[in-house]
Amino acid sequence: MATVRDLMTQALRSSGLLAAGESPAPEDVRDAFDYACQLLGQWSLQPLLVPDTGAIVFSSIDDVLALPAGYEIAIRMSVALYMREDAGLQPSRMLIAGAGEAIEAIKQANAAVRPPADMTFDPILLGRTGYYDIYNGTEV
Repeated sequence: MATVRDLMTQALRSSGLLAAGESPAPEDVRDAFDYACQLLGQWSLQPLLVPDTGAIVFSSIDDVLALPAGYEIAIRMSVALYMREDAGLQPSRMLIAGAGEAIEAIKQANAAVRPPADMTFDPILLGRTGYYDIYNGTEV
């Protein structure tokens, strides 16, 4: 099973700071881990990225990853961007686009989550006598 350390190593490779087959220096992995934690903290302020603020937290670099679909690539690409900037290197267009697309995919997936099926509105608030079906756009 993949760990946070594995994800940080992948981020370093995606950043171009680590060649295939090389082992990362412990301080580089720690820097990547710190960026990942900061990113998740920032993302937790955006409900479409992290709907449940306690849903994604890394407590240790050796935690086993248990991320919802799409988060692993978004974290990897975003950390890679920060690591390149930290090294004074310009990120590639592909890296920038990949991070943006991954984040946008998460937002779209989280926006598609529907409210509970029994959600209704008070008819008085709607000025109607029945209930409004939010899924069909009709009055019941």
